[in-house]
Amino acid sequence: MRLKSAGEIFRSDAVQRFHDAVKDAGTPITVHMYDADHAFANPSSARYHAEAAGMAWDRTRAFLAHHLKGQPGPDAGGPG
Repeated sequence: MRLKSAGEIFRSDAVQRFHDAVKDAGTPITVHMYDADHAFANPSSARYHAEAAGMAWDRTRAFLAHHLKGQPGPDAGGPG
């Protein structure tokens, strides 16, 4: 799960509760928060944040490679 943190559309305490509930249900979950505005990965937006977008894209590709291709995956850390 990838979330942006600037502007707190999703409050960090709510994200933590969600993370804990999913984990307690026995489902693997990784949450990444980005210090960027909504639509930070859209290069045509004034809110585009190249560093956060690059990091999110790298993590997305690693996740897909792991789950679709069986390559080594991203760490399974908690929110952060």
